[in-house]
Amino acid sequence: MSTLTKIGIIGLGAWGRAIAKLLSSKMDVLAYARNNKKDMPYCPQTTNLNDLKDRNLIFIATPVGSFESVLKEINNLLSPEIIMWGSKGIDQSSGLLPHQIFEKTIGNDRASGISFSGPTFSGELSEGLPSAVALASVNTKALNQVSELLQGTNIRSYQTQDIMGVELAGATKNIYAICSGIMAKKGLGENAQAAFITRALHEMANLGDSMGADKNTFYGLSGIGDLVLTSYGQASRNRSFGELIGSGKSCEDALSQINEVVEGYYTTKAIYQLAQSKGLEMPIATELYKILYDGKNINNAIKDLLDRPIPTIHKNQPA
Repeated sequence: MSTLTKIGIIGLGAWGRAIAKLLSSKMDVLAYARNNKKDMPYCPQTTNLNDLKDRNLIFIATPVGSFESVLKEINNLLSPEIIMWGSKGIDQSSGLLPHQIFEKTIGNDRASGISFSGPTFSGELSEGLPSAVALASVNTKALNQVSELLQGTNIRSYQTQDIMGVELAGATKNIYAICSGIMAKKGLGENAQAAFITRALHEMANLGDSMGADKNTFYGLSGIGDLVLTSYGQASRNRSFGELIGSGKSCEDALSQINEVVEGYYTTKAIYQLAQSKGLEMPIATELYKILYDGKNINNAIKDLLDRPIPTIHKNQPA
């Protein structure tokens, strides 16, 4: 039985509300709304962050851009045993992943940090449909506690200490979801989609390897699992954004039409700059960067990808 008895939720967008609904079915959950309360009959709410002082687990469900400011508020007011987050992406101002922001702001000596990742659309979580997630932390005791907490919620959890790999996968898959949307709108066919998803995963794993992550992480839920869902799921904002770009919309118009945070748009620039600094070849991500930020013609980008030099044989390297 998990010792986590009181849960606080911060960030009440669709995803935060889904987590609150899921956990409130078996736990004491209190949700924090910064301003106006949301329509959440299944869960009590507060607009006073101090009311979360008795919570031994805080779950943060905000975009990565506001993650650091939320952590600073927690650091000043609360003392939870565990802080878990579903935020995915790279912070644009610092270039840091969520776990790096957590280590800088709070640190694992004060609270155990856990990244909650994997293929999970909020709508299906709210409906109680079966899902599987990756939980990543350096603290195995905290991982066990949260895994026990999730039992009986229709979520199957898998644990890892490779938090770098889990968060890199969660950030980069959004880039390729945009590409998938562009390809669908351009009518490139299923052969191209199959080739694309394979090479996208290759780029993700190579990036992870260069950052000290375990390549095997990218073949799990937070990698290929989330990549497939975000690239082909109809509820994916990043794919929808890509479809708008593929139909000829400007980035500004597409972002305005989505009217929600499209993490992949911002992550594309961060990953491109990271790959450049490391001298790492990421041709799909690079061409997407040129489309989104340099205004490159999509057809020319596709041609340049297909016309790249013929790859050489490498031992133990899949074709």
